[in-house]
Amino acid sequence: MADDMPRWGDAEVFNHVEALERAGGDIDLLSQMAEAFFQHTSKLMPKIKDSIANLEPELLINGVHAVKGSSATMGAMRVAALALKLEKAGEAADFSNAEQHYELLEKELEFFNAELTEYLKG
Repeated sequence: MADDMPRWGDAEVFNHVEALERAGGDIDLLSQMAEAFFQHTSKLMPKIKDSIANLEPELLINGVHAVKGSSATMGAMRVAALALKLEKAGEAADFSNAEQHYELLEKELEFFNAELTEYLKG
């Protein structure tokens, strides 16, 4: 992991031990889970972005809640932490920093996807 990546407390970009445990120790299953995660988040992120642009808190909450849950399942703890921030902003209907948090979420997803892909290549 590069030293210039943002840090979110003690959260890791990718907790591979936790992710592999959730896959029952089966690397092939983890690979399938990863593919589903990539597809899921690639569909959700534009919807989240639109919910911010249109100031729609309910859509924001729904989108980031789904990202938060799937990220935690995959061991993407920094992604989950950022999604939680956006979820709380949606609950408060506070869009003042939502675009910035979205951009950070997008970057963290990129970092995570790169680390997960590298890990799966073994």
